[in-house]
Amino acid sequence: MMSLSCLPRLSVLALALFALAAAAAEARTPATGGAGVGAGADSPLLPHRAVYEMRLDTVRSSSTVVGAHGVMTYTFADTCNGWTVESRTDLSLSLSQGLSVDSTWSFLSWESKDGEAFRFRVRSERNGRVIESYEGDARIGASGSGS
Repeated sequence: MMSLSCLPRLSVLALALFALAAAAAEARTPATGGAGVGAGADSPLLPHRAVYEMRLDTVRSSSTVVGAHGVMTYTFADTCNGWTVESRTDLSLSLSQGLSVDSTWSFLSWESKDGEAFRFRVRSERNGRVIESYEGDARIGASGSGS
């Protein structure tokens, strides 16, 4: 029987970096005073939600993975005093040995509108068991130093 540990896995930190890059591309920052990439200077930041359905289209005959399907959601919201970004991916893999693996990756962040505070939580699960989990926060003081 194949060990689940030899399945390729996407690092939670890589997912967090992807989500942070997406959020940074869309967020207004006090430093620039302008809107995110591709937006006009007067464009408002609009809340939105995107849902992507995924499925494995073709399989090589030698592949251990014989099927895959899942859903990824991305939500960007304006709160009273900040912005939130939430990304969640649920993926089910079917393996040639008859096993299945269910994976969930989630990322949640909040950034204050003044750009002085940031919080995040990143979590990875496999078959309902937490594999990795990180959370943290950061602040920038008046002097520009962070904590």
